[in-house]
Amino acid sequence: MQCKKCGKELEENWKICPECGEIVHLDQQNEKEKYGKKPVYKRVWFWILVVFACFVGLGIYGSSLPDEDTEKETAKEAVEKEVTDFSEYDLKELLAQAESGAESIGLKRGEQENVYAGLNGSIQVVYDSGAVQKIQIKGEAENTPSLYGVKIGMAKTETTEKLAGNYPETTETEAEQKFMNLETKESVICSIAEDKVNEITYQKLSDDEVAEYEKAKEEQLRAYYIFPDSDKQYLSEDEVRSVEADKLWIGRNEVFARHGYIFENETLRQHFESMPWYQGTVPSDQFNADSVFNDFEKKNVELIKKVEDEINGNAEEQAAIDGAYNFIAGKTFHKRDTEMRVKFKESGEFVAVGYYSTWPEFVNKYASYSITARYEVYRDDQKAWLAFINIEGVEYYLRYFEGGSINLAGYGEFDGWYDLTDDISE
Repeated sequence: MQCKKCGKELEENWKICPECGEIVHLDQQNEKEKYGKKPVYKRVWFWILVVFACFVGLGIYGSSLPDEDTEKETAKEAVEKEVTDFSEYDLKELLAQAESGAESIGLKRGEQENVYAGLNGSIQVVYDSGAVQKIQIKGEAENTPSLYGVKIGMAKTETTEKLAGNYPETTETEAEQKFMNLETKESVICSIAEDKVNEITYQKLSDDEVAEYEKAKEEQLRAYYIFPDSDKQYLSEDEVRSVEADKLWIGRNEVFARHGYIFENETLRQHFESMPWYQGTVPSDQFNADSVFNDFEKKNVELIKKVEDEINGNAEEQAAIDGAYNFIAGKTFHKRDTEMRVKFKESGEFVAVGYYSTWPEFVNKYASYSITARYEVYRDDQKAWLAFINIEGVEYYLRYFEGGSINLAGYGEFDGWYDLTDDISE
């Protein structure tokens, strides 16, 4: 405080200025008390209080913010709680939409950017380069969507009707049905429990998966052929002869069946209609083998027919021999208009007993016999397998008839007609 008259600096308790004797007035002292104190913001204790208050405030605010794990858990709970009614929605619609289509129907993106889910994980859609790579549907049937009309809980017998049009390739086990489209490289797998669908999975197929399936399918189809490669390579004669004789006929007609030939023969028709690869489309009277067969097929048909005829010929030859032998072996025959009887023993021995014009007296003749067959003209230029019997080096054409008659036709003493008679002891 200063003296108002001379400006002398005065002590607080001075009443008179020692310099000029001016009386110090009371209002000057009050002014000293009013303005002489330092402002609060200049006080040290004020800033101590401010700093303390800041620390306390930050602590309270910080405790109210969620940490990173809490934030993730909260977001997860929000997704799980959000349940959309998908029961009327068919997820096939997503196949033609961009990735945003998943969010537009209420699916939520998970931790992975390309994975969307809903219904507590009962629906999952995985994208790759913006296109659907995989769809999975599981859980309860009440709220889940369908895929091409197939729903959780559907009887497995209904799934083929829903999916076969878009996915023509099918495989099936007790626990799974798999439908595939090899052109679009897509598959739909239905997991089965108690004959009902309990999980549906759509998935894109890789090139390797398609190639592996086609290879397995080809190997499976080969098992339905006698000659799987008769349309694309020349068959060897050894290869043809290695096939059982009764299958050669089927193998030759496979070439026709590949081109849709409709068989009139009942046995062939039933056989090929049971084959998974056969589709009869061309009536027999409209089929032109020369125009539809390639060179492999033409040559292979010729080769199979050649071997087939040879084998069948041998069988027919043997049948002719067996038929003649079974008719005469172990039996005795009486030659008409003579007293001679002949017996053909099962061992191949021949016995003739009695009189004959060339025999001077009653004698027994013993010889061996054998039977052969040849494919020759029988009558009216028709060929057949004819039986021949050789007795003492002379060949006779042998015919036999119901009732027990036989005819030996040849240039020998046993030429003639014979009738079945009682056995002779010789």
